[in-house]
Amino acid sequence: MTNFKMSADGVHRTLVPVVLVLVAAGTASTVAATAVGPLVVKVAVLGSMALAWVSLAGALAWGPREVEVGAHGFKVRRAFGWPLEVAAEDIEGVGPGPAFHGERVLRLFGCGGFAASYGLYWTRSLGRFRLYTRKCRGPTVLVRRRHALPLVLGADDAPGLEQALSALRR
Repeated sequence: MTNFKMSADGVHRTLVPVVLVLVAAGTASTVAATAVGPLVVKVAVLGSMALAWVSLAGALAWGPREVEVGAHGFKVRRAFGWPLEVAAEDIEGVGPGPAFHGERVLRLFGCGGFAASYGLYWTRSLGRFRLYTRKCRGPTVLVRRRHALPLVLGADDAPGLEQALSALRR
């Protein structure tokens, strides 16, 4: 079993603390501003702040952390929650993934930039695909699957990941 880490790049390492500080400041000022006033307003405002915190926690928890390649397939592990599992027999092809430089990428569902980028995406060249990465730029690996959308994986050692996943097909 081989693990390929997905480390955050400078953009994500900077963005997470900045967003958390801004939301914390917004929460504090909101709590202070709603100290007086009708109960309905307090409940609505505090409920929306709680929703913001739950959304941020969910984005952090579901973000990809590593790809674990074993003898019978691979798993994309998250910080919390169940991993995405792909059996070796479901892999149709493995190759270098798209660089996304200059190409418009449309996020259909998922997280796009807070702690990671993952979920369902679309580009003109690739169509719909699932993306799991913690970097804004850098090499990726494209995994074409039988009866499922392609996966684009961004790992610290993308060439090594591509080689390990290619070996699964043999």
